[in-house]
Amino acid sequence: MSKPNNPGKHIPEISGAISRPHLLRKLEEALTHRLILVNAPPGYGKTTLVAEFARNAPYPVAWHTIEERQRDVPNFFAQALAALQPILPNITDLLESVAALEPAELGAIVGDYVREQNVGDFIYVLDDIQHLSSSPASETLLRSLVARLPTTCHIIITGRILPTLPLTQMISQREVFALGQEHLRFTQEEVQQLAKQAQRDDLSPDKLNNLTTWLEGWPAGMVLALHPLPDNIQALMEQLGHNPESMFETMAASMLEAQPPGLRDFLLEASTLHRLSPELCDDVLGLQDSGRWLVQIQARNLFISRVQGGLEYHKLFRNFLQRQLQASHPEHFIELHLKAAHWFKEQNQIEEAFNHYMTAERPELAAPLAEQVARSYFVQGKELTLLAWGEQLREAQADAAALYLSCARVHSDHFEYEKAAMYLALAETGYEQRNDAHGLAEVRLQYATMDLQRGNYQAAYAQAAPLIENPRHESLYGQALKIAGVVHYRLGNLKTAAENLEAALPIHRAEGDKHKLANLLQDLEGVYQRLGRLDDAANCLNEQVGLRRKLGSSSTLALALNNLGYYYQMRGDYHLALQAFEEGLSIISRVPNRRAESYLLWSMGDLQRDRGAFGEAMQYYNRSLEMSDNNELSLQCAVLVSMARLRRWQGRLNEAFGNAQEAAELAAEHQLAMEGMQARAICYVIEAQQGHIVGALSGLEQIANEIQGDSMESAWVNGLCAYVALLAGDKHAAQRYLNTAYEIGQSGSSMQTLVAEIFHTPDLQNFVGEYRLSLSALVDELNHLAEAQTHTTDAADIEMVEIPMAASYTIRVTTFGDVVIRRGREIIPNSMWRSSTARELFLYLLFMGPKKREDICLDFWPNHSSERVRSNFHTTLYRSRHALNGNDALRQAAGHNDAIIYDEYGFYRINDDLEIWCDAKKFCEYLEEAELLSVADPRSEELLRRAVELYRGDFLQSVHHSWADALRTNYEELYIEALIGLGNSVQARRESQAAQEYYRRALEIDPYREDAHRGLMSCYAKQGQRHKVKKHLDTLRDFLQKEIGVEPSGETLRHAENLLR
Repeated sequence: MSKPNNPGKHIPEISGAISRPHLLRKLEEALTHRLILVNAPPGYGKTTLVAEFARNAPYPVAWHTIEERQRDVPNFFAQALAALQPILPNITDLLESVAALEPAELGAIVGDYVREQNVGDFIYVLDDIQHLSSSPASETLLRSLVARLPTTCHIIITGRILPTLPLTQMISQREVFALGQEHLRFTQEEVQQLAKQAQRDDLSPDKLNNLTTWLEGWPAGMVLALHPLPDNIQALMEQLGHNPESMFETMAASMLEAQPPGLRDFLLEASTLHRLSPELCDDVLGLQDSGRWLVQIQARNLFISRVQGGLEYHKLFRNFLQRQLQASHPEHFIELHLKAAHWFKEQNQIEEAFNHYMTAERPELAAPLAEQVARSYFVQGKELTLLAWGEQLREAQADAAALYLSCARVHSDHFEYEKAAMYLALAETGYEQRNDAHGLAEVRLQYATMDLQRGNYQAAYAQAAPLIENPRHESLYGQALKIAGVVHYRLGNLKTAAENLEAALPIHRAEGDKHKLANLLQDLEGVYQRLGRLDDAANCLNEQVGLRRKLGSSSTLALALNNLGYYYQMRGDYHLALQAFEEGLSIISRVPNRRAESYLLWSMGDLQRDRGAFGEAMQYYNRSLEMSDNNELSLQCAVLVSMARLRRWQGRLNEAFGNAQEAAELAAEHQLAMEGMQARAICYVIEAQQGHIVGALSGLEQIANEIQGDSMESAWVNGLCAYVALLAGDKHAAQRYLNTAYEIGQSGSSMQTLVAEIFHTPDLQNFVGEYRLSLSALVDELNHLAEAQTHTTDAADIEMVEIPMAASYTIRVTTFGDVVIRRGREIIPNSMWRSSTARELFLYLLFMGPKKREDICLDFWPNHSSERVRSNFHTTLYRSRHALNGNDALRQAAGHNDAIIYDEYGFYRINDDLEIWCDAKKFCEYLEEAELLSVADPRSEELLRRAVELYRGDFLQSVHHSWADALRTNYEELYIEALIGLGNSVQARRESQAAQEYYRRALEIDPYREDAHRGLMSCYAKQGQRHKVKKHLDTLRDFLQKEIGVEPSGETLRHAENLLR
């Protein structure tokens, strides 16, 4: 193998290891696979082999040693970035993502980052993968990372167990190469080489063969057996049996006894530390001549290797030495660990200090350390470390109330309520013994949170209410208000819910925790939606989406998009709702999250149901129920209600009644007030349709009275009353109910739920038609929904089925920056065009539209003779068609002999039947849609952000024709408009610092844009920096005077004057 120019850092160096060329060749040949697994029990030389390969590999190497602490995702993620940094120097910039993102998202952003950097082939070694076992979160990160890394990254994983990867699938695709225990055993030749290196000339070939056979080629056992051992090896063999660890223990004890006394003592004492260096041994443990002893250990090949930061015993050997030290000198064993614990505590290496205190059997010293970092570790996501500490201290009966509270929060977040309750009881006892009122209040709030999660709303309120009535600590007061608000929300007391959540909002803002604030806004937005306060809901949603984008989590952003889509649907913007839901589902498809996906599927089902795609909607509902679990009971109930509405509209009353009854029972069991009222309302309507009209109308009236305020549910229930009255033949009552529903909808509440009910209930729709003049707004909404219908032949008794799609052929055109044209996924190379003019002809027709041959020739060859022009045209047209068409399949797919460019009535044009994606056209679509929306609308910001991301350089920068020059100038102007618009949108949600970046980017292109200057001055003013407003105005005035001899416009001067008041 040829050695790379940039070898990886931190590759272990194992002293005394023999070379194994036949295995090194296997590894090099295996680099054609995506994944290489080296899997065997302890002591088989996995790390030794891969380290030797890595030091001489043909590509750069990133070496990642996995330790037990990396079972926590933040630690695993940080170490992965550190390992990759020698190859990707700026990758550690991703570290700021860890707090907000889920494990699958973290793996995806690392994999995507590596792809984007295009660094070429390299090797990524993950050594000791077994330490990630029983950590679902870190295993999820690993799966996501392996899935997203490019094929130029050759992954080698070593460990005692197989990693939790989709190995069956990868093996079937020939992506995996494995080396196992049978490959790693020493051969007879390797044993003879090892004996020669150990200077064991006293062992005959027969004895070596017997030793190899007895140990079955186990490398660690062979290394020990070739150290000085008792003379009667055969007796030793019979004594040991065939258990590898017991064999290692016995042989290691004999080997240790054969060492000089000073070295033997140092081996035992130094094993206190995981990582060894002369300085650490001297400073931490107070040992003497540590440097000399470490040199001797390496010279004697005593299971030590050089790693990042020093030296390290083999784990088998260190464990053996620790047991020996504890058995022979128990007091000294404890003394050394206490020394280590005190030293690491002073260095603020809390995890090391904790472990040494616990090994020294001093839990009372470990507990304060754990309490000190418990809250920050919980926020950082170091959950498994907290749980491991909690288990150890609980068994030691130590007082660690703050740690136990954090453990309870971890278990509660994972719906492990019994374990959470156990730790809460321990925390409560600890705080009571300390008379810690604040701690006891936190315990009470955690009990309330658990009750809220389990649907025990009255119990949750009972826990939170005393903290609201007697607010001693503002932070806890804010949390209690939020819990009370959500309880009232779930119980249907919407006005009280809004009051509680609104009171909590300024407290959460002051705390500065963006994640908690976004969650509160999400709850408040839901309350506003139910109350029909759509403008207030939009403001919450606007701020929430901005926070979610800043936090970076795909799953929470997907849920925010779900809420955004619901808002658009309630406003009657069905197209925008569909876009938001589709984007949310697209995000979840890249980084799966069952909870977010189940909510989006339900929302998409409701949208498609209202648009008349009943079969498609039912498929979404069923998938939503499959994705949700027993911890999302309110969602399950809501989906059943949605299914019942759909089935009733289809006339399948028995099925609808079954869905509604199941939802009502679930709601009653778990105190889901609003869902329960909706389910009962549907049951009453179905009873009326089956002839039980009087009782049904009475039941619906009771529900209408139960629903608090002018909510859209109230409008909907009154609409159902109108329908039942029609069934009874009482048009006067029907008109009264309908007028009430209409007034509720007009008072600020959304009419969408009522509108969908009327649209899909023909008798009710016809009745509304009789009063169209007095119900004009309702009629307009009905017409709008009619326009949004899907017009599918979706029969009532036919469900959507998966239909295999035929191969599709598309043309993708990138025009901003480097011009790239793809047919399908393949780039059309320059050699296919044969001339730049052939490619430019396609671009010309794409942007200028159908053109006559004369116009084309004038634009391309204005100064050539007619004969030359005719020849140029036909040659260029042929080359363009040839490059674009590619093969017969593509031409047939489009339905033309010359599929992409053809002549129709004397005009040459691009085939309209062919799907062509173009960044410039998409750019314009985004801008046109954003122009229709308010600057404060979150969808506007999203559209502008997408447009800005598409603009990666000048339009058709390599095309130099007048038609292209004009378009280039136009697109640059649009890009500046997009930057300024994005700055305005970001500033609307109080992100002045981020807005400044967009204004400055616009001014770098066109420093004369006064609207961008005004935006910058507004940002300064909102940040309280009036001096910067004045300075910027003076700078602008000087610039304009110097360059063009004018003053800033009156609008700019008035704007600055208002800001400076």
